[in-house]
Amino acid sequence: MSLSFLYSLREGLDGMRRARLASTMSTMTVAIALVLLGLFIVGTFNLARLVDALRGRVGFEVFIDSGLDDNGIDRVGKSIRKLAGIRNLNFLSRDDAAKIFQKEFGDDVLEVLQHNPLPASFTLELAAEAQNAQAAQRLARQIEQISGVDEVVYRQALLSALDKYIGVAVAGNLMLGVIVALSSFALVVNVIRLTIEAKHRNIEIMQLVGATPAFIRRPFLIQGLLQGLLGGLGAALVVKALQAVLARQFGEMVVFPPFLSASLMAAGMVLAVLASFFGVRRYLR
Repeated sequence: MSLSFLYSLREGLDGMRRARLASTMSTMTVAIALVLLGLFIVGTFNLARLVDALRGRVGFEVFIDSGLDDNGIDRVGKSIRKLAGIRNLNFLSRDDAAKIFQKEFGDDVLEVLQHNPLPASFTLELAAEAQNAQAAQRLARQIEQISGVDEVVYRQALLSALDKYIGVAVAGNLMLGVIVALSSFALVVNVIRLTIEAKHRNIEIMQLVGATPAFIRRPFLIQGLLQGLLGGLGAALVVKALQAVLARQFGEMVVFPPFLSASLMAAGMVLAVLASFFGVRRYLR
């Protein structure tokens, strides 16, 4: 480790010690900015989970022609399984359909009508690539063309609505994310710049004695790195506490992304170092 780096490290630590109030303000600013950014990330992550959950609930009911025998039904099932976009396929016999009817409505269809009019059917879950209106409609048409299929029923309106509004939601969410990120960066830059302005005379003296811009800049970058690390740690603790509170209140309804705390700490260091870089650059021109 070179002597110049050791000097820069000592100066960075001493700078935080000598200007405790300014360093504390900078660290708290980084923490607040990262908490806002973390809340945005959590909201975005759960919005994506909600959309995926809604799409995953859309399945097909494929009703079979009542005139088919067991071999014909088996042939239809094999033909459906060959199609792309299907994750899972289950067969529901006429007797099974009658039991479900009795469970949901409380009446035995055989006692009411003296016969079972309910058709046999296949219920299938869509794979991720088929969980949109266009792909689902294409798959439904392919299934309807199979001989022995009477009707295909699915929540076409839900998929169409999701496709219609998810683009608007993603664009709005992206715009909000850009605003939060830029606001956080501007806030941190301005606060750290105020800290650096208090030391502009020291920078001028170092320039007069022939110090290079990299040598002058290094202590401020190290100080920013430490402030960012502390701010990121503070933000991670706040987010962890919020996660514990929400877990008690809502269980698994609100999920926090994995590695969020580590990401906030890394983002804090990057944010503060960039802020320090831009803050000291104006004095090195």
